[in-house]
Amino acid sequence: MAEMERMRRESAALDDLLRGEVAKYRKANRVSVERLSQMMGICKATMMSKLRRPETFRLSEIRQLQQIMGSADVPVTLPAEVFGC
Repeated sequence: MAEMERMRRESAALDDLLRGEVAKYRKANRVSVERLSQMMGICKATMMSKLRRPETFRLSEIRQLQQIMGSADVPVTLPAEVFGC
């Protein structure tokens, strides 16, 4: 039971980390959720849902997000932990 709780806390921390880095990118580059969703090729509602529940991002979407955020005027890089490293 303690192991499950530890894993749940680690997962929640990674979710918060991902949300925080996306928020940092959006603020620094003045990118709305709508614009980010357009760059990702998904609808705004889906992007908002994924940001609320980051565990629903596919790995390919996280990689795409990393590419978008890393090539911005003010680049933001996702930490390796987000990728499970």
